[in-house]
Amino acid sequence: MLTVGGYISLAESWSAFDTEWQAVLSKAKVPYFHRKKFTANRAPFSNKKWEREHTRKAFLNSLIGIIARNVDFCVLNILPIQDWVAVNREFFMEEERLSPFAVTGCMAITSTYEWCRTQRVPYNKVEFIFEDGDNDKGDFEYWSKKAFGMKPLFKGKSADRHDPHQRPVTPLQACDFIAGEARCAETALDNRENNAGPYEFRCCFEELLDRTKSHDKNEKWNKDNLRKLCEKQGIKKR
Repeated sequence: MLTVGGYISLAESWSAFDTEWQAVLSKAKVPYFHRKKFTANRAPFSNKKWEREHTRKAFLNSLIGIIARNVDFCVLNILPIQDWVAVNREFFMEEERLSPFAVTGCMAITSTYEWCRTQRVPYNKVEFIFEDGDNDKGDFEYWSKKAFGMKPLFKGKSADRHDPHQRPVTPLQACDFIAGEARCAETALDNRENNAGPYEFRCCFEELLDRTKSHDKNEKWNKDNLRKLCEKQGIKKR
């Protein structure tokens, strides 16, 4: 399951977000939020205090509150990898660089532009920032340039020990949060035997969606609409 999650807000709201987010991290004595590490109790969340559910719940509630106060809209795009693999057997998706990240990233941009249209926000006033490090980054850049005439920016969500001069983009930690929760929720739906987990699995996704505006149905890919995408983009059949 590949999930791209993001938030839209004004530049000044992101500044307020950054201040509040850093204050919560400082109080918790952690340098950043990383959902996967938090869930697995890995550093910087390996301290014994993070084994207490009430501590975890209070921390996550603080982060959710910051997101809810400072963002205008949530964008989610979900792609089951097995569906992409199946359609790739029918169409030359891989050869045409229409990789999973290219599909989901470009649809996230499309969803953002749709929000801009309804809110009468000029497209050229939006800056797209994605987390750096994905293997299909080049494919996404290729298709964003082809489809939208621009390339998004790629930055880190936490301090880069290899490049101490690169300032991390704190809001990307919130994007990691919603993308991880969406992926977890979708995986649970696909696995009916999956029991309810701790607080972050049971409540966070619903809480994040309830407290932020988003599309009524967040975009989820399947074989049918992947085939339609290929036909629309002129991807030839094998």
